Amino acid sequence: YENPASFPATPAGRTEAKAWLARAYTLAVKDLSTWTRPEHVAGTTGLARYFDYGSGPVPEMADDSTYYSDVIRWLIAHPMDGGESFLLKGSEQPDAAEAARLKQSSCDVGQSRVCMRAYADGYRLTRDFYLGDRAMRESGFDPSNRFGPFSGATHHFAPVCLNSLLYRYERDMEHIAHLLGKLEDAARWDHRATARDAAIHRYLWRPKEGVFDDYDFMHGRSNTYAYISSLYPLWSGAATREEARQVVAQLNLFERPGG
Repeated sequence: YENPASFPATPAGRTEAKAWLARAYTLAVKDLSTWTRPEHVAGTTGLARYFDYGSGPVPEMADDSTYYSDVIRWLIAHPMDGGESFLLKGSEQPDAAEAARLKQSSCDVGQSRVCMRAYADGYRLTRDFYLGDRAMRESGFDPSNRFGPFSGATHHFAPVCLNSLLYRYERDMEHIAHLLGKLEDAARWDHRATARDAAIHRYLWRPKEGVFDDYDFMHGRSNTYAYISSLYPLWSGAATREEARQVVAQLNLFERPGG
């Protein structure tokens, strides 16, 4: 689309710019609706989560024959790091009966070469791990231990980053609605943004620690994994000045040799 700033400062130009903005607004409403679908709702928190609509291993791992098997080996070698629930006893060459069970509890070995190769030392990965792995990839962040080992529980969390972005999105939509004279729309966006802001402060703000953290809505607890996404509420405007001051005071959490 043409840059709206390029429209001439004339009555005709302003009309054209407003038509451009109205079209962009319609598309933005459709885009934002993705995050209100049931699959993207983080339990009863009023917040959103990352979630992918597929199941099983991601097809792009066909180019990496060892990633999932390496994950299994690491989980076996680090049994106290919270990844035991991602492991499932299984065979390297399952028969038809086991293959049918794996289709429900892990992934479809009959349809996916990646699934068939995702095996090591007597174990396969659970269906829930693959859901988390896909959600992690939807987030755009690389694997880490932020949401459990290899972020395998990403879909169990209401993340600071996503909800800060959505808060900013809703505030921007409120502003655009005002520009377009859609006052009822603007009121609805204000209501949504205000509700999200309240949920962010209820579930993601940790006043004693002075940081924003992701919330594990499956277990009803805050995540203690320090991650730079704690700064997102400062950018989005969700953080108060005092909260921003406290978060900045915790920047040493992220200062490490080498970056």
